[in-house]
Amino acid sequence: MRPAELIERKRNGEELAADEIAELILGYARGEIPDYQLAAFCMAVYFRGLNAAETYALTDAMIRSGRTLDLGAALGRKVVDKHSTGGVGDKTTIAVGPIVAACGVPDKQLYGLRDVTATVDILPLIASSIMSKKIAGGADAIVLDVKVGDGAFMKTIEDARVLAEAMLELGRYANREVVCLLTDMDQPLGAAVGNALEIVEARATVCGEGPPDFTELVLDACARLLALSDLGIDVAEGRRRAESAVADGAALAVYERWIRAQGGDPDPGVLPRAPVIRELLAPVAGHVARLGAIDVGHAALHLGAGRAAKADEIDHSVGIVCRAKRGDVVAEGDVLAEIHARTENEAKLGAGEVLAAYVIGDVPAPERSILLDVIA
Repeated sequence: MRPAELIERKRNGEELAADEIAELILGYARGEIPDYQLAAFCMAVYFRGLNAAETYALTDAMIRSGRTLDLGAALGRKVVDKHSTGGVGDKTTIAVGPIVAACGVPDKQLYGLRDVTATVDILPLIASSIMSKKIAGGADAIVLDVKVGDGAFMKTIEDARVLAEAMLELGRYANREVVCLLTDMDQPLGAAVGNALEIVEARATVCGEGPPDFTELVLDACARLLALSDLGIDVAEGRRRAESAVADGAALAVYERWIRAQGGDPDPGVLPRAPVIRELLAPVAGHVARLGAIDVGHAALHLGAGRAAKADEIDHSVGIVCRAKRGDVVAEGDVLAEIHARTENEAKLGAGEVLAAYVIGDVPAPERSILLDVIA
């Protein structure tokens, strides 16, 4: 059947057979179906959804669209992996990977069309995209960090639970162990938002010098990955070992080894630095009641840290460092954030956007844990 006919049927709410979904996905992978037709399919799914059978079929087709790895057989060990649904300042895997590897787990490190067609936040596509990559990549057990809140695809805890259950079901379908962490994304994770800035912060966290919220999430994810591994330990012991690997420098040694193995220089001083760095000062004193993740994310995008179109070039030097977070007390004139920009004008515009993300009031913000729930 022609791709246009399949797209039309899904647009009209019809169920597609497994071989029809495979025809679309594999045809796209072979270059036989253009971007615009698959984008139309994504939009049809956005409005009409996929049932469980279609979601399984989509995941299977995505797995078969490329080469699959059997790392467990190659290594003779159980392979664990971690993935996040994404958010603002989400550099978790960069810090988690070397810590877990330093604790004795074999290390492996393994989306542009949906990103620029406003179809990123479709639950079946998120679930299939994530799980197909993890399964094809050879993971036996997977820890999934499902972001919840203002800066996440899933705005509510209820939606996040639905996504988590969908990915757990796909994991069971593929005979994989899966644990889902539901984590807060109402404000940016850590302090840094932007490519080079986030690398610096991830390295600092591997050294034990990261922001408290980011450090807590990293160590919790490490603990659960280690508990899923073949080391025969529980989450509490996994946490202890992760903290030890950070404290004694073993995690940093693995981090630097990984970068050198890929021809890189682990010295953070070689990372690009924005030519303009300006401080955003608090206009009033009070308690930081809100730091909107989505607003900060948009500001970083406009500075050049992300793509608005598929062909856009990313400037790795620009971004934002949030010095004040929800719950902090600030005096008038305190530094709320640093704006790293290409020009003075872009820095000024970025500062205005970031200032709009802050709400400073007289009442302390209620405490909110970075880890909201665990589903397994």
